[in-house]
Amino acid sequence: MESGALNDPLDSRSQTEKALDDVRATSGVDDELARLKVEMAKDKGTSGSGASGS
Repeated sequence: MESGALNDPLDSRSQTEKALDDVRATSGVDDELARLKVEMAKDKGTSGSGASGS
């Protein structure tokens, strides 16, 4: 299905819309990962105080 060899008859989106949805989903994950990395770096710098409170 992802390669386009098979079509989902219940999905009325065009190929372009499907591709845009994939990009949006991927960029959201990348943004979240970057945010978590920054948060972990901050926690690592203050790790001498014990458990962090979030």
